[in-house]
Amino acid sequence: MSFRNEGPPAGDEYVYIPQAYDNRDRSDPIRVTLRVPTESQKRAIYGQTKTSIKIGQDGKPIIDDKGNPVVTVDLFADESWRRSAITDCLVRVDGYERAGAGGAWVPIATAADFIEHAKDLFFFEVSTIALAGYSLTDEQRGKSSGSSVSSQRKTRHSDGTAGTVGANGSASAADASPDQPQPQALSPSPN
Repeated sequence: MSFRNEGPPAGDEYVYIPQAYDNRDRSDPIRVTLRVPTESQKRAIYGQTKTSIKIGQDGKPIIDDKGNPVVTVDLFADESWRRSAITDCLVRVDGYERAGAGGAWVPIATAADFIEHAKDLFFFEVSTIALAGYSLTDEQRGKSSGSSVSSQRKTRHSDGTAGTVGANGSASAADASPDQPQPQALSPSPN
């Protein structure tokens, strides 16, 4: 049998309800429609991140108490990949407004609007889900019954990325695929 890329086809769209700021508890929560990226898009976006394995003074990787290498993330590069994830994968935003001139409320409806005006935690969460969310269960994704444009199959992370990302954008390698090659240590960013 030939190798098969599991998961939803690139281009499929699904609705995600962010959980930041107790959004899921609201009667009319913010909903974003995301498009599953192609493998090429994911590689290009992930290529903008700068992660490395933390190296000890002995030149060997530092290992946490679970036996996983400690991964560091260059937060200077963080904004760049997040903007790309939103630009490439966010189709539309529903139920989100910002204060405009003269007290008017202005919809945040497009990827460009979202990048410019979304609150930080929404920006962090949606950009992360845009690349990894299609591999989550419906419950983890915050999907409401009938809210998805297409049915999503459950898949696991297979690209060796951090398995846990906090709302502040911090990453943990605790759940990363151990059989994936790990990046070499990078020099600190000069910025």
